[in-house]
Order: sequence, then C-alpha cells, then structure tokens
Amino acid sequence: MNGLTFNQISTTKNNTIKKLLLLFTALLLISCSSDDDGQDGIIGKWQLTQYDQVGPPCVVSESSYCPSVIDGEFWWIFKDDGQYSNNLIRRSSVDFVNYNHYGTWRRSGTSSKIMYQRSTQVELGNESFFDAYLSNSDNTLTIEDGGTYIFTRVY
Repeated sequence: MNGLTFNQISTTKNNTIKKLLLLFTALLLISCSSDDDGQDGIIGKWQLTQYDQVGPPCVVSESSYCPSVIDGEFWWIFKDDGQYSNNLIRRSSVDFVNYNHYGTWRRSGTSSKIMYQRSTQVELGNESFFDAYLSNSDNTLTIEDGGTYIFTRVY
C-alpha cells in the first residue's frame, strides 16, 4: 500500500462524503429558495383582451359604446407603491370616449377585492372597488365589475 492505514483511509472517505453531503444540501437549499419577494401578483401593466357584459352582449353602434380591446387602448398599471393609472377607451361605431384615471389602490385583506381611489375621489373620501382574480401563472387578470374584463400582463 502507499503507507496509509485502514483508519486513515476510512476517515478520509468519511470526510469526503461529509463534504459532498454538505455541498449537496447547500445547493439544494439555494435552488429551492423562493423567488417570491412578497410582491402582489397584480403589480404591472395589464391590457384588456376580452370583455363579457352581464346581460346582453355589448354591441357597438352609433349610440352604444363598448370597452375597446384594441392594443394600447384599455389598460391598468398597478405599482408596488400603491399608485395606479389606467386608460379606458370605449368605442362606438362612429366615435370613442377616453377616460384617464390615476390614484391609489390597495388589496382588501387577503381577499380578491381591490380598493381604489381616483384622484378626484380623495376630497370626498370615496373609495371604489372591484373583484380581481389572477390566473395562468399570474399572467391573466380577471376583473368583475358590472361585467367580466379579462386582461393579459404586458409587464
């Protein structure tokens, strides 16, 4: 042999195995750590892609305005500092109406309710709400508010 006793070889093997187990455990812990930073999944920009009205479907005519699903026309931005902005375009067959709002938002506890306050509501102390549900790995936002608005995450 090369001058090592059985006990020395055994101890060397045990130390090597312990080091490998420690390395494997550390790698496992690092690779399984959560990517969730505690941020609400609603944070980001959302583009309207589908609208389903309660009752008869919204039909565009000269006097009837429906939410626009044209890219860039009907969106929400929710920021992690509690601020929001949105652009809401409703189209008729001959015209459109554009609403731009901004203000603050918050989730009502752990529920699906999103409370929001437009900048014009602050003096009155009014607050509005809608129910919001995330799905499809937080890439689809469904808002229930007098109809079903389905949004796709832009960022």
